Amino acid sequence: MGPDMAARIGAHFTVCHAIPEGDDWRARVESLAAAGPLRVRICGVHHWGSPAEGVYLEVDDVDGTVRDARRRLAVEESAGVVYAPHVTLTHPRTTSADIAAAA
Repeated sequence: MGPDMAARIGAHFTVCHAIPEGDDWRARVESLAAAGPLRVRICGVHHWGSPAEGVYLEVDDVDGTVRDARRRLAVEESAGVVYAPHVTLTHPRTTSADIAAAA
């Protein structure tokens, strides 16, 4: 993760970008605690189309726990958008294109 982003947010991997609104959103989030730990394997380095758009580490959903978490949160894919659980290394809001390309 770029230094600016690292100063703003702790280490994590992204399960989803947004939780759908609704009266039960809090219960959906709390249900994750009952589900137990998420088991993942960190894999290869990729980017979202080009390094300038963001560089990330792929997260392998070893036991389907990330898929289950997304189901519990009622997260659905947008038409034509393929979600990939990931660990962000560079983000276009906080990393210059030159640094992203070097990454």
